[in-house]
Amino acid sequence: MSHWIHDPAELASRLQAVRGRVGLDTEFVRERTYWPQLALVQLAIDVPGGEDILLVDPLEPGMAAALAPLLADPSVLKVMHSASEDLVALKRGCGVVPTPLFDTQVASALAGVECAEYSPSRVKQAVCGYGRAEKAQVQRMVRAILAMEANPTPNHAAD
Repeated sequence: MSHWIHDPAELASRLQAVRGRVGLDTEFVRERTYWPQLALVQLAIDVPGGEDILLVDPLEPGMAAALAPLLADPSVLKVMHSASEDLVALKRGCGVVPTPLFDTQVASALAGVECAEYSPSRVKQAVCGYGRAEKAQVQRMVRAILAMEANPTPNHAAD
């Protein structure tokens, strides 16, 4: 089940149960900035009876401080894919580089498994028919494709 987390106390409470490993991904803004700015942190955590997906709003005051202990916890393996820019965004946003880290892209390369990546413009082309689509256009198309009643919010959620 997915949970939109916008309260640092709720995040801290949910992260107390994390043991062993966590799936981690970020979305960030790279337009008109030198450094990537965190826009969303996605966590997959094991819970009794299954898995929870936490969609964390890092722009909320106190959220970076609530997230930092998990990122630095040496007893929890962080599993990411193509983590290089995510690591920069997390270091800038939370003051911590996740450790220990398992990068599935690096592992697949070492194992000789091919891995394809798609640029944002290529994804926008596939979703919207135009590679330079604005966020609002992407939101409308995501809403239409997923038959949602309203556009995904906040506006970076459709990325």
